[in-house]
Amino acid sequence: MKQRPLPITVLAVFALIGGILSLVAGMALMFGGGLGSAYDAAQGGAVMALGAAMFAVGVVSFLLGYGFWIVRPWARPVGLVVYGVGIGVNVVSVVFFTADPVSVVLPLAIAIGIIAYLLMPATRTTFRRPEASTTATA
Repeated sequence: MKQRPLPITVLAVFALIGGILSLVAGMALMFGGGLGSAYDAAQGGAVMALGAAMFAVGVVSFLLGYGFWIVRPWARPVGLVVYGVGIGVNVVSVVFFTADPVSVVLPLAIAIGIIAYLLMPATRTTFRRPEASTTATA
């Protein structure tokens, strides 16, 4: 098993915490959107869709935390996608749902920082598959 560097351990814990927050926010948005739809609010369905997207990101974040924790090669590209989608969800919530831009500054900064870390050469090396030993049999 590979030795897990401290920043990867922090990312694993952070992915778990982010997953919990995304699940809770996703459920709240789906519930609020459902109530809005029940009372003929114009954007109820769109809010429910955003909530479903956030919920899905939360589920994937739990899997990502596991992948980071055990330093699996698939965790790095999945992390790039998850945090990239997180950036997109935050931008969409500001542009289309009039979310307070100040409320997305910290999540955006964190996601950008994580993506930058995952793109570093040393991090790529950490997540590289171990080379299979090639023993010739005669």
